[in-house]
Amino acid sequence: TITPSVQIKNSELGDIAGVFTSRGPNLPFGTIFAPDVAAPGVDIYAANSEDHPWADNIIETPYTSMSGTSMSSPHVAGALALIYAVHKDWTPAQAQSALMTTAKHVTYKDDDFDGVKERSDFFDQGAGSIRVDAAIKAGLLLNITKQEYLNADPDQGGDPAKLNSSSMVSEACLNTCSWTRTVTAAAAGSWTASYEYMQPGVEVTVSPASFTLAKGQSQELTISISANIHLVDEWTHSFVQLTPSD
Repeated sequence: TITPSVQIKNSELGDIAGVFTSRGPNLPFGTIFAPDVAAPGVDIYAANSEDHPWADNIIETPYTSMSGTSMSSPHVAGALALIYAVHKDWTPAQAQSALMTTAKHVTYKDDDFDGVKERSDFFDQGAGSIRVDAAIKAGLLLNITKQEYLNADPDQGGDPAKLNSSSMVSEACLNTCSWTRTVTAAAAGSWTASYEYMQPGVEVTVSPASFTLAKGQSQELTISISANIHLVDEWTHSFVQLTPSD
C-alpha cells in the first residue's frame, strides 16, 4: 500500500548524475562516444524478482526501489517506443538521433559535496537528459544503416568515426580534426549553426553554417574543431546547436 502523499516538483532535484553511473571516454576505441544519453536511474520503483537462488538475504517482494543502468535503460526503451508510436517511418538510428539532438544538455555532476553544482561534461551525461516531447518534434535526423554499422567494426578494419552519428570524438586531435555528417529534414525549414565551448582554447566551425531544406531533403555538414597547444593532454567538450528559423 502506498499512502497518500504530496507531489513535489523541484527542478533542482533532477538531472544530476548518479554516483554509480558509467562515464566516458570509451577506451580503447577513442572514436566511439559513450554514453549516448542520460535517463532516470536513481531510486526507481520497479518490478522485482521474488526468486533469488543465488542470495539468502534478498527481501522477497514483487516491487522494490532500485538504482542502476538496469533502471535507466527501460526509460530509454520506453522513450523510443513513444517516438515510434508517433513516427513509424523513422529508422532506429533516426529515432536515436532525435533523442540525442533534443536532449537537455545542461545537467550536473553527482560530486556536489561543497554545495556548488558543477556542470556535467559529455562523458558524464552523453548528449544529455532525454526529453521525449522534444524528440518527437526533431527537425533534423541522422541515419545509419545496418550495413554501415557492420562496415564500421574496428575489428574488421572499419572506422566508427565515419558513422553518421550525432556525436563526434577523437582521442588524437592534433591542431584540427573534422567529421562529415548528413542530416535529413523531418520538416521543411532553414537552420543556422551556433556553438558552445566548455573549455577555452577550442574553436568549432560548421560548413555550411546555414542551410534550407524541404522535408525529406538532406544536407552534408563538415564539422571542424581546432584546439590550441595548451590542451594537448586534455579532453575538451563542445557542442553544435542547429537552430531552425521558426
